[in-house]
Amino acid sequence: MREARSVSGGAKLATAEAEVAEVERLLAEELVARGGYGDGVRGAVLESGDGGLAPFVAANVALPKRGGFFDLAEYLPGDDERAAFDDPDTLLAGGDASGDPPSRDVPRGVALSRSELVALCARLDEAQILALVPASDAEDISPIFAVRKKFDASRGVWTLRLLFDRRRRNARERHLLGASRDLPHAACFLDIVLSDDEHIEIDASDLECFYYTARVSAKRATRNVFGRPLRASTFAGFSCYDPTLGDRLVVPALATLAMGDRNAVDFGQRAHRELLLRAGALDPGSEVHFGAPLPRSRTLHGVMIDDRLALSIISPDAEGEAVATRATREWDAAMAAYADSCGRPVADKTQRRARAGRVWGAWLDGQRGTLEGPPERRAALALLSLRLAICGWSSPALVKRLLGSWVFHLMFRRAAFAIPDEAFRFAQGADDPTRVVRLPSAVRSELAALALVSPLLVTNLRAPVAPRLWCSDASPTAGALVHAELPAGVVRELWRHRDARGAHVRLTPEIDPVVDWREVQSPMGALLLKAVTELVALGDPRADDLAAEYRRLEETGVTRPAGPDPFAPPARDVWLSELVQSLPFKLDLAYPFKRRDHINILEANVRLSFVKLLARSPAAFSTRQLLGQDSRVCLGAFAKGRSSARRLNHVEVKAGAYELAADLQIGGLWVDSYRMPADAPTRGGGIVAPVPARPWVAAFLAGDLSALDARLSESPA
Repeated sequence: MREARSVSGGAKLATAEAEVAEVERLLAEELVARGGYGDGVRGAVLESGDGGLAPFVAANVALPKRGGFFDLAEYLPGDDERAAFDDPDTLLAGGDASGDPPSRDVPRGVALSRSELVALCARLDEAQILALVPASDAEDISPIFAVRKKFDASRGVWTLRLLFDRRRRNARERHLLGASRDLPHAACFLDIVLSDDEHIEIDASDLECFYYTARVSAKRATRNVFGRPLRASTFAGFSCYDPTLGDRLVVPALATLAMGDRNAVDFGQRAHRELLLRAGALDPGSEVHFGAPLPRSRTLHGVMIDDRLALSIISPDAEGEAVATRATREWDAAMAAYADSCGRPVADKTQRRARAGRVWGAWLDGQRGTLEGPPERRAALALLSLRLAICGWSSPALVKRLLGSWVFHLMFRRAAFAIPDEAFRFAQGADDPTRVVRLPSAVRSELAALALVSPLLVTNLRAPVAPRLWCSDASPTAGALVHAELPAGVVRELWRHRDARGAHVRLTPEIDPVVDWREVQSPMGALLLKAVTELVALGDPRADDLAAEYRRLEETGVTRPAGPDPFAPPARDVWLSELVQSLPFKLDLAYPFKRRDHINILEANVRLSFVKLLARSPAAFSTRQLLGQDSRVCLGAFAKGRSSARRLNHVEVKAGAYELAADLQIGGLWVDSYRMPADAPTRGGGIVAPVPARPWVAAFLAGDLSALDARLSESPA
């Protein structure tokens, strides 16, 4: 396995590959010198504190033949955005603008020789995107650096991406936070449910050097100064040279959008969307957004700055033919709009009616019905992780780099996110992240485990949603699992609304202290708990007796708070609780716990029992299952895939093993404790009888999906 280096992992893994090879070389030298009885390579420093930057070679920087020709401002519909694009100084006040004065100093950035700086300026001038700013007018000069973009096999070199370290200027400017808040992600398509006779066709395009095509005002170019001051005569032969500058000191500036300008994402995203909207090539009702329910449309649209993507779900009937016809119409409209504005897309990145291909960095096989990270990159990452685990030595920075690469692949099977636990702690907990130390055995095991499960990090889009809703709950003494049968159309709609993002959670959330115990307890429980607290503070021995009485009442459910006010307007997040209370549930599991534990750990263990139950049933393999819980901690942790709490993550990693082995996908939904159907069985009771369905619930169960839409839109937040 040490010699398995033939698979390319792309630019992002190039630095990690070099660092792993360096650790292996140091270890090999140590073994030769000391026969394996020395102290390994402890203390060696991996010189990669630059975050994976590439040596700056101006000739290798990716630039267009001509830039600055796209009138981007014309496609900014908002007055505030258009004004900020034309004059960035309008962003110096309000919002999160720091209010700091401008810096006139030459920054201490990445070392860049004068010859390479001038060579870069020559190439920018040739592309018509260079400006010269008198040094007296230059503010917040940005250092520039490069990262690897793509390997050019014909030249045997990496093409480079030019980046601006614009932190000083970014801090002074207000962040627009406009279109960038709605950026999509390939994980949006995990909610697609394909039937056996359907397939997906991909239409994708990538605009070439999109940022550099934008034409900007002289004022914006002035705020994109970079490098350091040089004599104007240095640029005498350049097309941007103004003879009136004489031989004064000038600072080169980028006369287009700069990568590193945090507002450039908003400008680019907004303009690209508006361009497609005007051309009729983008339907907002079919557009995907990360964290939002997937549109019900059989055509899915998305824009990611310079990428346009359309997925068509094709079936062998008239509806499928209509979808394909629509895709052709929208594709032609998009290509015509590009030709008239920002230029045609990159030919070798264009996909038309492809049944398999790259979608926003992921790999979608529309014929098989699978979505995953690029398999060849995942294989390279797995081999690299195994090499490091075998080697046994690393710097925390190198482990952090590998984990950062794993995150994208784990997004497509979050059940495996719980595997790297000690590895995350190792990567974050070092005083000197570049110094090589011996890897703890737990970290080595986790790196090897990630590599071994990597072939399973694939989502099956053909997995059906099981026609039932499960609910699990735990009391301090017992756990229970129940289920109710539901129509296929209803469960597919519920799957759209599951918690797909998760959240960072703690076993004891950091929330405001409870002022009145009645907020979280029944009146009797609040009175008793207050008395226990006061007696403990006084050191009164009667506190033990009262505490025992409180535990007895807690086990019977007497301490639970009162239910919701039936006359109060319903909150938006209790819609599922309203549905649940009208369903006839059946008991599947009810068992006592062997020992007391934190309630969220108990809730997680009941969920683990649920996953084990499914994994023992072949009929449940390769299915999606809906599970209602009243623990937001469990819902957030399992939807995210991991928790920073060791005890909770310990349960998650066991549940993840069953999910991966049985190819299960679990969708979590929140049910309030008052209407949780699995609560009573945890306290020795039976399942509560269903109540008459609310009008919207009855309509929804009958197949009217608009009833749920209306319920969600009318409720207060």
